Amino acid sequence: VIDRAMIEASGARRLADLLRLVPGFQVGYKVNSLPTVAYHGLNDEYARRTLLLLNGQRVFQYARGVIEWNNLPIPLENIERIEVIRGPAAATYGSNALQAVINIQTGGAAEYPGFSGRIAAGTEGIADGFVRHGGRVGPFDYTLALSSAGDAGYENLYDSRRNTVLSFMGEWPFSAGGELQVQAGYARGDYGIEDPEPSLVTQPRDFPVTNNFQTLRWRRQQGDGAEWVATLSHNRFEYGDRGFTNNRILPGVKLDFNYEIDEERYEATLQHFR
Repeated sequence: VIDRAMIEASGARRLADLLRLVPGFQVGYKVNSLPTVAYHGLNDEYARRTLLLLNGQRVFQYARGVIEWNNLPIPLENIERIEVIRGPAAATYGSNALQAVINIQTGGAAEYPGFSGRIAAGTEGIADGFVRHGGRVGPFDYTLALSSAGDAGYENLYDSRRNTVLSFMGEWPFSAGGELQVQAGYARGDYGIEDPEPSLVTQPRDFPVTNNFQTLRWRRQQGDGAEWVATLSHNRFEYGDRGFTNNRILPGVKLDFNYEIDEERYEATLQHFR
């Protein structure tokens, strides 16, 4: 378990770097826009064998088989706990849980009253900022947070990145029992990319990546300690890399390599805990 105190003490600016603290984990960067995290050496450019959950909701891009570690729609400052289950957990958590399960737990909306903020700057283009406000309207507690983090990436390589995240959390308890929880997040990453070891001759280019989700969760506890949880969620991912063109593979033929992806996912779950 990585708790809030450990997150602050680490000085990490990205979630992927926090996972260096977990025994057996490897974290690597081929390029600044695509870090990868793996357990026990089963590593490649993507994270196909690790399941990432945000308050129990899957955060995974099925079209590419990758976790967007840089562009998760939750600010690092809102994370209270990161629970890591190492080893095969597929029987409990399903697909993508072969190596490990990483469950990110945020705080509740009522835990962040008032305003808070932070700014940081450093060499290599580092410029980060964060602002958050929490309050109450009647019985409804809410928290709204905005964060931005960016840097110039590796030296002597066109490898910049800027990630902006807008996050909302709300909780509405009912006098008759039960509670309604609302959570939404929007993340946009703007990247510059230059392949350090290109198999094809490409030019440095810029592209955006967006990731947004909305979750509506109703919880109701029973007198015997059991609990009902009903969840509706939506996630949309857009990968805006238009790629490049090449006319050297086939003489006289211009080939267009386009990496754009638009993926949308809806989920509904009903759970009973005893």
